[in-house]
Amino acid sequence: MNIFILTIFVFSCSNLIYSQSDDRDFNEELRYQNEAINSLKSEIKKLRSKVKTTESRERSTVNRITSLDKEITLTGKLINSLKNEEEKTRLKILQLRNDILENENKLDQLRTRYEKRVMNSYLK
Repeated sequence: MNIFILTIFVFSCSNLIYSQSDDRDFNEELRYQNEAINSLKSEIKKLRSKVKTTESRERSTVNRITSLDKEITLTGKLINSLKNEEEKTRLKILQLRNDILENENKLDQLRTRYEKRVMNSYLK
């Protein structure tokens, strides 16, 4: 009977020790899994931050491209306006040259007439 009690006692102790070992393995496995989960959470958080930063940069780039497009359009309009103004100025210059030539011709005619009058008036 003592052997039976001793056997039961040894068996109970071994179960208790084995059970504690299983608990330790289970706790270590839980700790390992928690570390892995926390690591994944941290990585997800970093990736979300990178995504937000990238989206912000993209928005900034889109805004910059839009501004550059507007600037290009306005520059094109300015160039067209300047070309029109240049053409009008060229036409005005040509008209003024023609007017000057015409006035010079009239002036020459008037000088010639005046010269004839003066000569006629002295000759008389």
